[in-house]
Amino acid sequence: ASPETSASPDGSQNLVYETELLRTQLNDSLKEVHQKELRIQQLNSKFSQLLEEKNTLSIQLCDTSQSLRENQQHYGDLLNHCAVLEKQVQELQAWRQGFTILARLVLNS
Repeated sequence: ASPETSASPDGSQNLVYETELLRTQLNDSLKEVHQKELRIQQLNSKFSQLLEEKNTLSIQLCDTSQSLRENQQHYGDLLNHCAVLEKQVQELQAWRQGFTILARLVLNS
C-alpha cells in the first residue's frame, strides 16, 4: 500500500484536517465572491443612477441652450426694433423742427 492510501490513524486525521481546511478555504472564497458580487451590484446601481443623472443634465443643457439661442434672437430683434424707433423719433423731430420753422415764416410774413 502506498503512503497516500494507508489507513493509519495519523493519515486519516491528516486527511480530515486537510478536507476541513479546504472546506474552510472554499467557504471563505465563496464569501469573498459573494461580497464582490454585492459590491458589483452596488457599483452597477450607482452607475445607472449616474447615467440617468447625466442624461437628465444633458437634456437640461440642450433645453437651456435652445432657450439661450431664442433669447439672443429675441434680444437682437428688440435691438433692431429700437433702432427703427430711434430713426422714426429722429425723423419726427426733424419734421417738427421743419414745421416750426415753416410756421414762424408764415406767421412773420
